[in-house]
Amino acid sequence: MPKNPVVGEFHTLRSTSGTMQPHRKTKVGLPHKVGRRVRGTRGPFEHTPTLTSLTQMNRQRISSGSTFETQIGYSRAMVADPWVFVSGTTGFDYSTMTISADIVEQAEQCMQNIGTALTQAGACWADVVRVTYVLPDAGEFEACWPVLRKYLDEVRPAAMMISAGLADPRMKIEVEVTALKAPR
Repeated sequence: MPKNPVVGEFHTLRSTSGTMQPHRKTKVGLPHKVGRRVRGTRGPFEHTPTLTSLTQMNRQRISSGSTFETQIGYSRAMVADPWVFVSGTTGFDYSTMTISADIVEQAEQCMQNIGTALTQAGACWADVVRVTYVLPDAGEFEACWPVLRKYLDEVRPAAMMISAGLADPRMKIEVEVTALKAPR
């Protein structure tokens, strides 16, 4: 098998008068071991995934009932077993579509909303491996720490905090998590 087999041809795009037009074909390759058995392995991961298997894996959408999901076109979470990807989640109470003005209360509601999505996905807080926090005012982050520790202190996932504007000025924190479901 060649070191970089071609797995597809894709058109790159070039802007002409503000519209994107096909420009040229680009060959895309994957590492030479894709789709081959890995020596000495057993169980469900004895073969590395192929591009086809990755695009055809079973996926489950999780909805919170938020009107934002239908207005924007996304899911609260996406399950691609054993992974769970929870979208950026704010402090809205989705049952009433209300949000507190207090950042600590928003952080608590964020974590409750995420916990609900994880449960619907068959995961739990112990499965979380990555968390990203987005706050318009980085100076308010420390006030949220006790709430975040309540949910993640034992887990200690990889984390990042970004200071950036959010879609609604009432939003003071948004949290996104990725979980890897442990075999049960």
